[in-house]
Amino acid sequence: MSLRFTLPAFLLAVALFPAAAFAQKPTFEWQKRSASIDYGSVPVGKHTLAELPVGNAWRLGGNQQTVLRLSMPAIVGETVVAPGAYEVQLQRTAEDKCALVSGDGLRVEGPLGKPAKPTKKLIIDWQKDGAAKASAQAAKLVVQFGENEWSGAMLFPGSKTVPAGAWKLTVFSLPASLLAARDSKPVPVAVLQKDDEHAFNLVLGKDDVKLVPWSTADTKDRHGAAAAPAAAVEGHKGTVEALTLDKPAKREQLEHLKASLAKGELMVELAFGDEAVRVKVPEPKEAKDGKGK
Repeated sequence: MSLRFTLPAFLLAVALFPAAAFAQKPTFEWQKRSASIDYGSVPVGKHTLAELPVGNAWRLGGNQQTVLRLSMPAIVGETVVAPGAYEVQLQRTAEDKCALVSGDGLRVEGPLGKPAKPTKKLIIDWQKDGAAKASAQAAKLVVQFGENEWSGAMLFPGSKTVPAGAWKLTVFSLPASLLAARDSKPVPVAVLQKDDEHAFNLVLGKDDVKLVPWSTADTKDRHGAAAAPAAAVEGHKGTVEALTLDKPAKREQLEHLKASLAKGELMVELAFGDEAVRVKVPEPKEAKDGKGK
């Protein structure tokens, strides 16, 4: 379904009124990695989110495109959202529900209700959702606008970082159950990174693997780019080999066993559930502009 909808008059007004917008970037940190959202706050005036018709979407702020930035995966239901940047909108999906959506396929459903106290401006922030469990931390992204409040749940997995040549490899403690369906839904299991401009997701399928550059987004884009599907990125393809371990064990979480980078090739050994694999993929080359490609 296309997300290119006509905005109600009040949402169009707050989205295009620069004087009313104030750039904000609330950030949630977990094990030295983060999730943040860039948005332009706007005054509420006489309107509420309840006026957004079912099926329509709002750019979720004013003056600038709202962007969700992840340096760690976000687990949403049975989906693992890869690290990267996503231009997002808030879509009204039912009378009492909304979803944070992007053209990259990100979708975070949540209830639309009322806050403890009405706000005078748009406020988006993170809330820790209970204590950490099984090497993961639950969190909520909360949107408050006047007499309405929306929240979407995400789970951020723990991680382990090791050196890999001139790079750093971070493997995430994802639930093994999520990798069981990787034949139809490849899973971002690790990040190979020098900095935010040299960052790749290691995406594991059933019989293939690839390094995919982090998705990018620009807050200056004011034309609702979240409504358009993102272009597919092929990435650097590699190979997957099944391993037989000396001491097999049933693992509830994805575990990093070994990693190395030599002669232009990254090798990573991973174990999850009752499986273990060795993946090999070419090291990203330095582009002329100094960024990996």
